[in-house]
Amino acid sequence: MLQEVKEQGGIWQESDLAAYEVQWREPIEFELNDYRFICMPPPSSGGLAMLQLIHGAEQLGLMRYHPGSPEYTHLMAEIMNRVFALRAGPMGDPDYFTIPLKDLTDKEFLDSVFSGIRLDRRTEASALSPLNQMWTESVETTHFSVVDSDGNTVSLTTTLNGNYGSKSVVDNCGFFLNNEMDDFSIKPGIPNQFGLIGFEANSIEPGKRMLSSMSPTIVLKDGSFFLTTGSPGGSRIITASFQTILQVIYYGKSAQQAVDQPRMHSQWLPEDVLIETGYLSSESRTELTEMGYVFQERPGAVGKMELVLMTDHGLEAATDSSRVQGKAVVLSE
Repeated sequence: MLQEVKEQGGIWQESDLAAYEVQWREPIEFELNDYRFICMPPPSSGGLAMLQLIHGAEQLGLMRYHPGSPEYTHLMAEIMNRVFALRAGPMGDPDYFTIPLKDLTDKEFLDSVFSGIRLDRRTEASALSPLNQMWTESVETTHFSVVDSDGNTVSLTTTLNGNYGSKSVVDNCGFFLNNEMDDFSIKPGIPNQFGLIGFEANSIEPGKRMLSSMSPTIVLKDGSFFLTTGSPGGSRIITASFQTILQVIYYGKSAQQAVDQPRMHSQWLPEDVLIETGYLSSESRTELTEMGYVFQERPGAVGKMELVLMTDHGLEAATDSSRVQGKAVVLSE
């Protein structure tokens, strides 16, 4: 690895690798009715974002509306935009920056964050800027979900970040080096390859871990395994996982139905809303466009979900039908 990096003009030293230590961190955990969520903690923003997205959906009664309807799409975008605006400010490596997790998970605080959402009006991105300033100091990922017959569960996401990472292969080893440096904020307000912006909390420092969007999630029901899920997709991982879980818990979808349901993504900046083909009817799109929304439509653009679900009939496993690389298998004993 050192040889490859040096040949590419990099500055790695043997001491850098020798000093690296794996950090074991407590997960983000929260409850929703009979369900217990177990999610990835910082320096991934995925677990905290999942908590905040669920809170917003509950507070606004999102599930009263059908996915793809103008009301559902509008409220979903408003919730997502606020969560990503929060992500931009106080989130980073907790070994280098004090993350106010207690504040960011506080019910009264989150109530106030989502209270300004109105069904008849879209919030401009500039109006959400104060959310990422409250704590400011003076594309390819792999996911797998595995469950055994005893309910032991692994939800794992790993990444090269961009397509083929840094595009450097370590000689005689057969693996690519990632380009995860792009997940740092190179300069306040300057977007990375996924359009995400950040500030001081996620600035580049030696030894620091960059902020990611990985969201491997395990959900328990009545104390037992219920589902595990995750996805590749950069910033779209968070919103794809959130919507897939909603499909199961609130809409009663099977594993395959949940991962195949067309999805949307909105992340505060840039302001365009990404939608998958089939997500909006032409009538709904026209109505939302009149509210000021700008849409980008691409097939299979919001995550590539992997899901294992416990049902009354046993385990169901599903992968996105649009994802040729994915595979879902249930093995009988």
